[in-house]
Order: sequence, then C-alpha cells, then structure tokens
Amino acid sequence: MGISREQDAQYSEQDAQYSEQDAHTTTRITSLLTLRFKYRTAYRLFPHPDVTQPAPMKLATPVVSLILMSLLMFSCGQAPQSQEKNLNRQQIEQLARIQLPPSSKEMEVHTESGIDSLIVLRFTLDQRDLDTFLTSAGYTDPLKEGFRPFSSQELRDVSWWNPDEAKDVIGGFLNTSDWASEVMVDVSASQPVVYLKSYDL
Repeated sequence: MGISREQDAQYSEQDAQYSEQDAHTTTRITSLLTLRFKYRTAYRLFPHPDVTQPAPMKLATPVVSLILMSLLMFSCGQAPQSQEKNLNRQQIEQLARIQLPPSSKEMEVHTESGIDSLIVLRFTLDQRDLDTFLTSAGYTDPLKEGFRPFSSQELRDVSWWNPDEAKDVIGGFLNTSDWASEVMVDVSASQPVVYLKSYDL
C-alpha cells in the first residue's frame, strides 16, 4: 500500500522538525562552551583560595564560582537519568503506550527520566502480528518505506540500539498533545524487528 500526498507532507514536516531540533542542539552546545570559557577565565583570575590575595578578591572567588556554576546548571537543565530496566510486560505496555502481541520476544528496554520520560524498545515479532501491533500503537496509516525517524547515534551508549544496521525499513511517527512516538521496522530480517521510541512532550 502507498501513502497519500497528505501523509507524505506530514513526513516532510517531521524531517524539517528534526533539522530544527539539530540546530537548537548546536546552539545550546555553543552556549555551554562559551559558558565553560568564562568559567575557566574566572578561575584564572581567582586560581585557588590558598593563594595570597587581597581580602576583596578572596571574597570574590567563591562568589564568582557559585554564580558561574549556577548559570551552568541552569543552562543544562535537569540531567536525565538513564538506565536499563527489567520491566515486566504490563509495565512496558503502560510506559510505551502499546499492546505487545503474544509473539513478541528478544525484548530490549532502555528508559530515561528527567524533565520528561523516554522509553526505547527493540523486539522481534511474527509477520502476521505486525499490522495488529502497529494499529494498537496508534499507527493506523501505512508506514513509509525507507523512512528512518531516528539513528544509532542518538543512543550511542546503548549497545543493542542499532537501527542504522537495518537494510529495508518502514517507519513513521505519531504525535499527540501529551506524548509522541516514533517507530521503525526492519523488514529485511526473517522476523520483523521493531524499534520504538515513546516520550512525553
């Protein structure tokens, strides 16, 4: 089955959003590097509390350090907590907002929690269960051939997260007012391999 022009426009819009997110990330990294340079400069001005300094400079040393560290923490936001979790089937379905078919196996799970929560899955299932699973996950329209909503680089520390190694794929994304998900299926394997990300907005 093909996709409509309207669906293709939605995928193009999503690609544009990813490009905008990449630009935002680059800007934020640049800001952090600038902040780091300012902190190192201040440290050179006030190198160590043991160094003999006039009284006003001794007082300024901890004050400047405190201010700069506060700005750095504020710019970074709340650091996400990443972990591999041994979740049961019901917990996975609840966090990922999906219904796993009976044939699902070789399940891998990764979660992150901070300001928002994220769950990432990879598993295999029988070909006959693929359409039912996608429908239950909210993907009622056909996935787009060759569409890759994410890459292996996004979770480089997660050894099993390797969507870039898939040869023939179909993919899609789903947005609601509160959460979003992205799915990609490796259809070149003997059994479909599903990669799924679900996160709060």
